[in-house]
Amino acid sequence: MLNTIEASNPAHEAVQEWPALPEQLGRFGTLLMVGDAAAALACIALLGLLGNATSAFLALACTFALAVAAGRYRLSYALHPRDEWYQAGAVAIAGGLVGLALSFLFGLHWLGAIAGPLVWIVAAGAIGAGLHRLRRGERRFDPAGDRLRRPYPKPSTAIELGIIRLLDVLFASLALLVCTPLLVVIALAIRFDDAGPVFFQQRRVGRDDDDFTMFKFRTMRTGAGDAWVRPGDERITRRGALLRRWSLDELPQLCNIALGEMSLVGPRPEMREYADRFAREVPLYSLRHVLRPGLTGWAQLNLPRNLEPADAPRVLACDLFYVEHVSVYLYLYCVIKTACEFFTHRAV
Repeated sequence: MLNTIEASNPAHEAVQEWPALPEQLGRFGTLLMVGDAAAALACIALLGLLGNATSAFLALACTFALAVAAGRYRLSYALHPRDEWYQAGAVAIAGGLVGLALSFLFGLHWLGAIAGPLVWIVAAGAIGAGLHRLRRGERRFDPAGDRLRRPYPKPSTAIELGIIRLLDVLFASLALLVCTPLLVVIALAIRFDDAGPVFFQQRRVGRDDDDFTMFKFRTMRTGAGDAWVRPGDERITRRGALLRRWSLDELPQLCNIALGEMSLVGPRPEMREYADRFAREVPLYSLRHVLRPGLTGWAQLNLPRNLEPADAPRVLACDLFYVEHVSVYLYLYCVIKTACEFFTHRAV
């Protein structure tokens, strides 16, 4: 989708201010495809020496087919060279899972189906990062274009949305299991730091404009109210500031994800008061509610962390891009980027 929206649209004005838009690759995409193909062939040759060439070939064929289907060579989500690694990882994980299933189905050795995509990530990521430093194209997609006026995502995404839901349940269940000791420690720390409940519950707007109760660890003093939180807010407790810095206060939302009220990736859920206000002031705002809200998302990964209500059009531009281009590929890309950038505080 090209930049064809009218300049009078506030969401379009936000797009003009925010340069981090995915780009159409054109001939650069062909060069990237050649590099990925070379990486896949190198993986097959390497694993062939280990006696796992058949299962490696099957996994890598699935990986490359998924890369083509995902539009990896038509649309680049890589805003920095490091993002090429995340893109390669998103494709390789999906292809590896399919290849692993087929390997078991046909009785092949499972090691090649796992090792193939892992080696491919290293090769394809390095090639992509190197190519990213070359001169790139100028044609970029507009996430708030006037073709995005349908009330729900296109029907062709129904299967991918089902797969995303399965991945949500899998990732949330594993994360809750692994993080249980950490959740107990955080709960005790909050209890000793400030008298009051451990968890903070608040009504937020979810999919199809329905309200749900979102859970977080409490980081503010009791009776702090619902006013917009700003940096250095005096209502934030000492340990609450630490939890916010590392985004650990968001961990209870894994329960919302397991219950189907949220997804790992999607538009950030807003309070009803602000959602109704933004819907009145910003065109197309309600379209962000066609998907489950997310713990992380395109806006959270590509915009500054501390935003104001006046930034709603910029956030909407990112959310609408994800709504229109939602796919397993983009979902995995956002999950991988969030996980990798967590320790640098660039992620949500």
